[in-house]
Amino acid sequence: MRRLCIWLSLCALVVAQSATDLASLRAGVEEIAKPGVPGPVALFGDSCFAVVAGKSGAARLAGVGAARYGAGRIVLFGHGGYFDRSRLDEGQTGRLFANALRWAAPDATAGQVLALGLGETASWLEESGYKVEVWSGGDLADSLARAALVCGDPGLLARPEEQARLRAFVAAGGGMVVANLGWGWLQLNPDKVLSEHPVNRLLVPCGLGLGDGYLEQVPRLVPADSSTLRACHATRALALLVAHDEHGGLAVDQLEQTEAVVMNALSCLHPTSPRLWPELRGLLAERQRPQLSEQHPLRVDDALDRLSVYLEQRRWLSVQPEELGAAPEASLFPGVVSDTADRVTRAFAWPAGPACWRSTGLYAAPGEVIEVQLEKGLARRGLRLRIGCHSDRLWEKNAWRRHPEISSSWPLERRITRQASPFGGLVYIEVPAGLGHLPLGLQIAGAVEAPFYQHGVTDIEAWQAEIRTRGAPWAELASDRIILSVPSRVIRSLDDPARLMDFWDRVLGLYAELGQRPLAQPPERMVCDVQISAGYMHSGYPIMTLLDVEQAIVSVDALTADSKAGWGFWHELGHNHQQSDWTFDGTIEVTCNLFTVFVLENLHGCTPSELPRLQKLWPDVRAYFEAGSPFATWKSRPFLALMMYMQVQEAFGWEVFHKVFAEYRDLPRGQRPENDAAKRDQWLVRLSRACGRDLGPFFERWGIPVTDEARAEVAGLEDWNPEPPRE
Repeated sequence: MRRLCIWLSLCALVVAQSATDLASLRAGVEEIAKPGVPGPVALFGDSCFAVVAGKSGAARLAGVGAARYGAGRIVLFGHGGYFDRSRLDEGQTGRLFANALRWAAPDATAGQVLALGLGETASWLEESGYKVEVWSGGDLADSLARAALVCGDPGLLARPEEQARLRAFVAAGGGMVVANLGWGWLQLNPDKVLSEHPVNRLLVPCGLGLGDGYLEQVPRLVPADSSTLRACHATRALALLVAHDEHGGLAVDQLEQTEAVVMNALSCLHPTSPRLWPELRGLLAERQRPQLSEQHPLRVDDALDRLSVYLEQRRWLSVQPEELGAAPEASLFPGVVSDTADRVTRAFAWPAGPACWRSTGLYAAPGEVIEVQLEKGLARRGLRLRIGCHSDRLWEKNAWRRHPEISSSWPLERRITRQASPFGGLVYIEVPAGLGHLPLGLQIAGAVEAPFYQHGVTDIEAWQAEIRTRGAPWAELASDRIILSVPSRVIRSLDDPARLMDFWDRVLGLYAELGQRPLAQPPERMVCDVQISAGYMHSGYPIMTLLDVEQAIVSVDALTADSKAGWGFWHELGHNHQQSDWTFDGTIEVTCNLFTVFVLENLHGCTPSELPRLQKLWPDVRAYFEAGSPFATWKSRPFLALMMYMQVQEAFGWEVFHKVFAEYRDLPRGQRPENDAAKRDQWLVRLSRACGRDLGPFFERWGIPVTDEARAEVAGLEDWNPEPPRE
């Protein structure tokens, strides 16, 4: 409790000290630019404070943070795009930048700004009265001796001695206004952690750094009120979590906020850091958290238990494979492997082909080391070992029904690689793009064989007699068009996997037929999971589903039982096949369902007008017309919007969509629509010509805005504007 009081006193000092500084930095700033997708700034030092906050899931995290360090001052932006010359004219971005420069170095005079990779913005500084020296890799100490302010990307200073000089420069009274991105660096360095980011090695000793994740901005990242900004400080957030654990008092939204802020800060701190980690370990040292499961999820109210899960995850990243061991929850999900199951050695020889996860038909037991041995010349070619198909990360969910991160991936940089996962999982070789048909030869040892069916290759009698009984808890059914990852329990009685994969191949063929594009390689992937990161299902590689469809996904009879049975699968596959050129704002959840309806018509022999889900919508369409066809309503109601497309299909058949999609497929780059208005215009023109009718009046009735120029292009065709059907 004494430690808590000290923390709270510290927080009060931070708030009091930063109030005047914050007012100076935000003077005249109402909104700032949208430079791509910014990342969060982590704040944990005694004199740090948030300047701007953006939404991250249900929480608000700092997008711009500031700190006093010694006699100097630092402002950190969570995306380098804020310093782009074109962005400074958007909103009050330039004003915030100028405020930051003045606050960081109040006494700066001409000739005192050292620019790190600022490009055209260096000229903006000169126009603002600063004389700029652009650093080009020379003697940093000499350049700093002439500067009062450093501005730009400190990631360019990657050597420890350069970072130490820059910190000493600030501590002696210098200023820094700098920017970089956490999640972008992680994408370029997937085998590193954020504590290794050059900017974090520089700034963590100053009490702030770059966190992981994204900040949402609709339409712009805007400064939040002062209470929200105070809630972005990790020391204060941890104190609140401790107080709540002892006495309660925080609402769900406050718990989401405080947990997100602490995890954001921990993401950029090495576990050996003297910041936050010692306090957190002390709090959790004697705490026995409950086992996490679908029946007993960890919710936001279990904040300290959830932080203990995060600490476990970070510990796993820092130990050798042989020291790892199995996670306690692995027995619940994804499952364990019998000690008596044979650990095997298998050799593989493939052409590299497209970027993909290459299935091996093997399973790594939780905590057990497997070994990958590459043939000569394949190390450092971008190949990776993956254990686990459940790639969704759940850290931002307000309830965890499984551990938030249970699959892992490592680079194959040496001839022999030994790795283990605390959760185990199906074993894959991740193949990067660009290897063409380079032969891939390798050997994997220490895993067990999983039930694995390769369509057209696996012998059905062998499947029935032995393969489907293999002891791994997860199985895969693969064809050239799709791969299904399911719990092994659902395939134990599957007698005819060939019929099942013939069905799925037929379905995928329908996507190629409607979209008028060859099926993309590699095959689609579909994975069942106890919990996923978004929605009931979501698209991507892989498509993720919940376990309640595990039986249906391997049953032709279930998938064809009625028109509702497969809608979710066909919808998510539709997302993977819809094209941006003909999907404008408001239609992301619409044009994917063109494929859904096309598949259902072919599987069930029913026209769209006969689908019960669509039949009942015509009264809504008439009510929409009577209300004046507000486009905002159309964009917000995907099934209502779908009915517009269905009117066209009912009158002209699927052939017009085949024709238009083929046109888009063959468009030269210079003719592709560059913005949303151009997408609507091209859709009107191309669809009208395919139908042989002027659909301008039809678009107008539906409230879809198009330009007069687009209307004029099809004005010579006969008008088409049918009434919606009555009962």
